[in-house]
This record gives sequence, C-alpha cells and structure tokens, in this order.
Amino acid sequence: MANYTEHYQLHQWEGSDPFLRTDFNEDLKKVDLAIWAAKSASGCIEGTFTGNGDQTEISLGVRPKFVAVTAPHKDSSRASDIRLALGTEHCMISFDSYSPAVYSKITFQDTGFTIEDGSDDGLNGAGQNNGYAAFY
Repeated sequence: MANYTEHYQLHQWEGSDPFLRTDFNEDLKKVDLAIWAAKSASGCIEGTFTGNGDQTEISLGVRPKFVAVTAPHKDSSRASDIRLALGTEHCMISFDSYSPAVYSKITFQDTGFTIEDGSDDGLNGAGQNNGYAAFY
C-alpha cells in the first residue's frame, strides 16, 4: 500500500507496492498546479541602489510588472522634492518638480530592470542614493 507525502499527498510506493499510471497522472496534476501557483504569485521587492552616472541593472530574479523609482533632488533648495518614475514597461511616467512627463529610460528584463539615465538630475546620477519598489 502506498504512503503519501506530507504536504501534497503525492504517492510514495514501497518496493512491493503495485502502482498505476493514474497514480502518476494524479501526482503530476498536483505538481503542475503547485508550480503554476508559485509562478503566478505576485509580490513586491523593495531596495536601494547608488547611481553610477551611466547604466545600472537592478537584479530582482523576476520580471517586474510595475516599478516605482525615487531619487531626492541634488539641489538643496529643493531637498524636500522627490523625483519619481513609475509605471509599466510600456508606460513609464516621471514626476519632477511637479511636471509629469513620459519617461523612457527604464527597461524591464526577465530578471529585473535597467535604468539608463545617468544625468546629474536623473534617476541614476553618480553617487546618488535611489530607492525602488518593483511589483511582479
């Protein structure tokens, strides 16, 4: 008589147990459903990075669906202002000094995203501390 695994109740046969193809099919359906559920789960990864003035790749291990990136203004007279870019791969908007604009310097990859804005007032200025929240 087969025993079953603790969490998914998959078949575990003893050496003398007869087993059927239907047992395998039943187990494979459970495994398939568990993998699908894990891959389709959503979540958020938060982090920080220091700009390098060129191109920075942020590795998340997953492809983001929505990203928000923040950076403080370097101009001390506007230190309370925060620059923000948010959106999806095909529609990213930046908010800087209260004037929204289309932002095309962030691209998404299967394992994260890349920021190509290296200007001093951009989201990847050299030595600039930035934060992000990536939703997948």
